[in-house]
Amino acid sequence: MSINWGDLDVRVFAAQSWFSIAARFALDDLTIVDRLETLIADPSPAVRLQVAENLQILSEVTPDRMWAMGLRIAAHDPEPRVVTDYLNDSLVQFSSVELQRCEEIVGIVNLRIDDGFDLEGQDGHALRQGVGSFAAQLVLQGSLVAGNWLSSWVAEPERYEQLLRAFVLSLRSPLFARYMDSDNPDSIAPCERAQGALSLILSTLQPASHEARQICMSNAGEAERQASALRYASAENIIIIASAQLFFGSGAHGPIGHAPPGLPNDAAKRRFLADYADILSTIGRSHEPMALHHLVELYEFLIAARPTQVFDALCAVLLGRGNEEGYHAESLANTSVVRIIRRYVADHRAVFEDTARRAKLTEILRLFSSVGWSDALELLYDLPDLLR
Repeated sequence: MSINWGDLDVRVFAAQSWFSIAARFALDDLTIVDRLETLIADPSPAVRLQVAENLQILSEVTPDRMWAMGLRIAAHDPEPRVVTDYLNDSLVQFSSVELQRCEEIVGIVNLRIDDGFDLEGQDGHALRQGVGSFAAQLVLQGSLVAGNWLSSWVAEPERYEQLLRAFVLSLRSPLFARYMDSDNPDSIAPCERAQGALSLILSTLQPASHEARQICMSNAGEAERQASALRYASAENIIIIASAQLFFGSGAHGPIGHAPPGLPNDAAKRRFLADYADILSTIGRSHEPMALHHLVELYEFLIAARPTQVFDALCAVLLGRGNEEGYHAESLANTSVVRIIRRYVADHRAVFEDTARRAKLTEILRLFSSVGWSDALELLYDLPDLLR
């Protein structure tokens, strides 16, 4: 049966009406709750969806029965969308006040995903997103149980890529909480947990990606190389998403809607550079130019805070993994790097009083000039005069 409904599906509207009645009268008449409970096993997924989306109404009436009904939906409903809407519409309202109950229910859904719950198509994708996002919320509140889920997911990125994507996408604001609201002590713990989760993800996936890439380029059997290619792609996709969260969350891209920059001033940027040094270094070992580009432009945003430290970090990326992967052949890379160097020459020339850094600057320009970028070549020829 279809989960969608139209004007003639009176049983769906009847289910909605029962919840409207429950909100006003269920405290005085628990037979209303009895009626709602029968709807959990209704043959129509559209009817069951009404229960999933409105179950929180019973929290003031009979919380124990509400949780029991939620467990039944999580454990037995055959329709992924019903389970997804229960997580996103009803259960999420209790994520900060009923941590253990939420762990139990999301854990059941996670096990169903492991057991091959019917997750084909858009509804299956939405369910994985819901579980990944909910797990991130639980980790931010200090859930060790959800932390264990994350550890198992990163061990098999090719299997759990969608869950990991949703998890990482949920971290953008928490990663910058303590820099945006430094006067609020309550912002520190979630930020540290978000940083710890991101560190776990990247420190696991980067070496896994590197190893998988080596197998792909080896004389291993066809099956092993195909499996490694899938693992590599999944791991690097998550690394790219992680680099994007840091880039956009910091404010490096500029205003996005009404979201304030995660790093509002130079003091916040200096603290971020210290706190995230290992994470940024790990992203800098990615084999994918997109991840490296996010990192280079993030470093550009941070220049004023620590010019020398940022230049050294940029050199490590551009002359290290960037050189290996041909990042300098990308037009966007050339545009960004030439702009960064011009800014250094104009505003932070003292950085190049050190002969080793001056040599690295020349090496970078030679690298970009070698693939024919005329503005890099022009800057290389003008460099002696510019630094005089």
